[in-house]
Amino acid sequence: MFRIRKGLLSDYEQVLEVYKDTYMRHLENAPHHFRSTEVPMIQSNFEEVIQSENKELFVVVQGDDIVGFVMIEGRKTSPWKGQVERNIILIDELCVRSAYSAKGIDHHLFHKVKNHAKKIGADEILLDIWDYDQERLHYMQERMEMHSKMRRLSLILDE
Repeated sequence: MFRIRKGLLSDYEQVLEVYKDTYMRHLENAPHHFRSTEVPMIQSNFEEVIQSENKELFVVVQGDDIVGFVMIEGRKTSPWKGQVERNIILIDELCVRSAYSAKGIDHHLFHKVKNHAKKIGADEILLDIWDYDQERLHYMQERMEMHSKMRRLSLILDE
């Protein structure tokens, strides 16, 4: 059985290992945005998440092992061009070890985020998904009841 808890500074090495699964998929499918490196998550950035007042890390632990995590950031949108000010939660990373996929861990992590968002008075949860990851897109729409509300378009300029 697994449990979800807040992340600790001492979790860096295990979280890095979990992230490497996701990073390798990104590197393969979005090479214009990811560079090859042995350490795809900088420790100081990880520490900032742990120490920040508007960011959270939740980890999924089975025994002594971290098998998944979610990094989130709370933001207040500014009322720009007539838009309504909102308190949002942005999911920066939601990762599960590939050996534990299809076991409901991401579902539990998402509900942890949802409950946290409600607790702090957020209006909305946002998640960016790469176009190549259609399986995750369909999963988040069907199982987590998320809806696409806009698309970010890109044009890679030749150097």
